Amino acid sequence: ALYVTEPETAARLENFAERGGTLVITPRSGVKDHSNTVVELTLPGLLAPLAGVEVDDYDSLLSGQTRTLEFDGEGRAAVWCDILTPTTAEVIATYDEDYYTGKAAVTLNRVGAGTVIYSGTFGDADFVHSLTTYACRTAGVTGLLASAPGVEVAARWQGSQRLLFVLNHSSQPQTVTLDAAYCDLVADAAVEGKVQLQPKQVMILI
Repeated sequence: ALYVTEPETAARLENFAERGGTLVITPRSGVKDHSNTVVELTLPGLLAPLAGVEVDDYDSLLSGQTRTLEFDGEGRAAVWCDILTPTTAEVIATYDEDYYTGKAAVTLNRVGAGTVIYSGTFGDADFVHSLTTYACRTAGVTGLLASAPGVEVAARWQGSQRLLFVLNHSSQPQTVTLDAAYCDLVADAAVEGKVQLQPKQVMILI
């Protein structure tokens, strides 16, 4: 959360979005100024016009507590629930539990050539994954390969040749779905389709 927010910071973030950037704002942003004083503005404070929302109320959840969400993704609200009223933003997720059922939980605001996503909850791990995937898709960022948790995929270049490094950091076998036929330089073997990686196994694909 951008808990302390300066006017200059808010202006730079607005410029970033206007020029085509995708910005994600989380709960408890814009609460205080540089002197650690709570702002006399409706939250998210100086970021409210940029986010296109106002925080009407909020609910702090106990450790282990979650709330259901209605949205195109997986996961549940956790830790904190901002109850949002959109001013210019569109709603992309709502709460589906408690007294704030039907209220906005996540919104998207169009700013110039870019977008600003406000998430009213920190959410559980599945929610974070869904929100991150949505933000990346909105920004036009795509993943290299479909992989399981614990599997890292990174691209490196040697001249004009792209190399994909696939690392299974977990202690369990994991499956990676390849998008084309490759040669694994480590095993010196052709691979394609669904490939199972053994614990700590590494592939270098060309």
